[in-house]
Amino acid sequence: MKYDFRQYIGISLHKTDLILLGQAKQVIEPLGVTPEQNLIMLLLWSGMEGITQKEIALQIGRDQTNVARMLLNLEQKGFISRTQGKQDRRALQVWLTDKGREIEASVIEATHSFHARLLNGTTEEEVECFMRVLKKLELNAAAAADAER
Repeated sequence: MKYDFRQYIGISLHKTDLILLGQAKQVIEPLGVTPEQNLIMLLLWSGMEGITQKEIALQIGRDQTNVARMLLNLEQKGFISRTQGKQDRRALQVWLTDKGREIEASVIEATHSFHARLLNGTTEEEVECFMRVLKKLELNAAAAADAER
């Protein structure tokens, strides 16, 4: 029996992700952050300053090692600072710097513009349905990964 590799949702998701990442890089990187770093900055700009590295990893779905690397890069660029937690001195809390706050408006505007172009021609109902299905796929994939451990 022959299989058409295009029948698998994972392949379509992967291809779409590669395209989106390439386009996001073109939009975001000129502003000083990578698309991955932008996930962290969006969390901080949304009012989550003081969040720990561990909490960031959970929020954006990355492992702590990658988050630590991204935070180091953001810190070297002057966009964030990290301080020891008051209750747990082993935990590093992440804070925006003035420079990090200065780029907020331009990065948010670029992110919103990119998102609007991406959703061009879709209805609100289509987007809501897609997000529900995508969440189910995420939960199924996580459950399968947990079951394999």
